[in-house]
Amino acid sequence: MEEEYGITLGEIFKIIFRRIWWVIGVTAAFMLVTVLLVQFWYNPSKQQYTVYYNIKFPGSGSGQYPDGTTLNVSDSVLFNSLNEIKEGTYSQYAADFSDIKIEEMIDKDGISITSIATEASDDGEAGWSGYKLSVASQYFNSDEQAVAFIKAVTSYTVDKAQYIVDNSLYDYYLTQYDIGNTYESKISSLVNQKNYVLGIYDFIKNNYGETYRPLGIGDKTITDYINEAYNIFDSRIQSAYYNTVTANYYVWDTETYTMTATASIDATRIEIANNQAIIDALEAKIKELDTSGSSFDRIEAYHSMIASYVEKNTQLETSIKTTEETLAKIEFYESDATAIEDKAEFDAALDSTRAELAALTETAKKLRIATFDNESMVLYRNNIIEPEGGINIIVAAVAGAVLGFIIVSAIILIKDMPEYKRRKYAAKAASAVPADPEQ
Repeated sequence: MEEEYGITLGEIFKIIFRRIWWVIGVTAAFMLVTVLLVQFWYNPSKQQYTVYYNIKFPGSGSGQYPDGTTLNVSDSVLFNSLNEIKEGTYSQYAADFSDIKIEEMIDKDGISITSIATEASDDGEAGWSGYKLSVASQYFNSDEQAVAFIKAVTSYTVDKAQYIVDNSLYDYYLTQYDIGNTYESKISSLVNQKNYVLGIYDFIKNNYGETYRPLGIGDKTITDYINEAYNIFDSRIQSAYYNTVTANYYVWDTETYTMTATASIDATRIEIANNQAIIDALEAKIKELDTSGSSFDRIEAYHSMIASYVEKNTQLETSIKTTEETLAKIEFYESDATAIEDKAEFDAALDSTRAELAALTETAKKLRIATFDNESMVLYRNNIIEPEGGINIIVAAVAGAVLGFIIVSAIILIKDMPEYKRRKYAAKAASAVPADPEQ
């Protein structure tokens, strides 16, 4: 009887698809709701972006930024660093990060950097060392924003290094020359500026070789630039400048020197007198020790102290002599036309050297910035940055559609099955009644 009056699978589908618009509508609705729930509720809390990378810029192997401060790649995910990334302090990225909640990201461990290293595998895959950056996807409003932010984080140290190089105070010693109030300090500033430039050139050469061309294949090598730099304000000229100042008793600020010289001489003479008094006392002590038959070592110690004070007084006497001769020269240089002209020529030579070093410094700055532009990079292990984890949207859509179809089918069967069975059984019963013989 069950076989005769049972409902076949085909009949079940026939009942369901009689209400095809119900099926389509409910299935589509469930599919859409499931996709939305997965995309905007479930996945954001489960998915994260992960990227493997390494960084490189000139001198990065030393563990320092170009200004000598400590380089630590993991600092890229500290609060201050992430805020600098958000505000675009160093980054070249133009993406809008204003709605990213940095503090929440840190408090909930939504971002992390770990240092990793893998060994070469047996199948020939090379080993790799670098960093793994992971960021939860829930903090971004789109994949595009997430990718831009992740790239900004991975390039943070490189961007910061480039920023430091671009904004370094390349002419520091030239500014010291400008404010110097003695010839000695001015010449020393020029020497320091020359050495600073040579330091930049040597850094480039030592890291990238003698034939390296910072400005491209068509330009000079770093060795060419070094050779040109050596000819500017070389050691011979430096010595000549110092000797000229010493031999001619040149003073830069004659007014201040004249005002303070007399007081300086008086103070020095007092110091000499005090030292002489100490010498006299020490000599008296030696005579006393000689009389008492003290050991040679004790007497020799006092002789050594006396020699020290005598040498100091000799230096002080020389200082007084130099000051007095300088005062006399100042009066001479202010009255003798030839002397005035010679001193003016010397001042002009110093200023000319400063101008040469200023031009040399601009060249060094250009070469250093170009070298960092050429050699700074972020090296990704792969070029795909996409979310991992969570549920795939296609899978979610299929699951939602299946669930919706099952639910709407169940509702339709609950609603329409009894009536369908009643009609079917009634039709079968009618067909089973035997025909009237009299008819």
